[in-house]
Amino acid sequence: MKILSGLFVFFPMLLSAQAAFTGITVVEKSHGLYEVEIAGKVKAENTLTQTSNYVSKEKLLLTTDTVVADIGKTFGMEFSINTASTVIIPLKFVWEFPRPMKNPFNGKIYKTSEIEEIVQTNQPNFHSYSLEYDYEFVEGLWGFKIYYNNVEIYKHYFWVMLPL
Repeated sequence: MKILSGLFVFFPMLLSAQAAFTGITVVEKSHGLYEVEIAGKVKAENTLTQTSNYVSKEKLLLTTDTVVADIGKTFGMEFSINTASTVIIPLKFVWEFPRPMKNPFNGKIYKTSEIEEIVQTNQPNFHSYSLEYDYEFVEGLWGFKIYYNNVEIYKHYFWVMLPL
């Protein structure tokens, strides 16, 4: 809260107090359905599919929070993690599912898919979820969250629907 000429001016906080205290802000550029160019895949132990795609190019097709499940459908967001000066920080990117999902290949059940990355601040970022298997077709509210030092600094939700 700031006092200006005897008036109280209230500035709403979009981030947690911890994130604001550390000087980190997340600025969303866009979100929705994307066309992506996959540059490669890497093993990712803490994800439902056990893999993560490296995207070399993305193009926003439609700004939306509603996704009709289909193989190859990619939804996500473009954003930047901003700080006063450019630094490298560890972040955790989490996709939360509306209900637990079972990977039929390893038998494990997942409530989330999580990736930890070291990220340079003040640069464009892109994170998305690509539906690659029909066992990922779970209707409901999917959450994408970013954590810094176990503190949530960003969240966005998508409503995933089953095809008619």
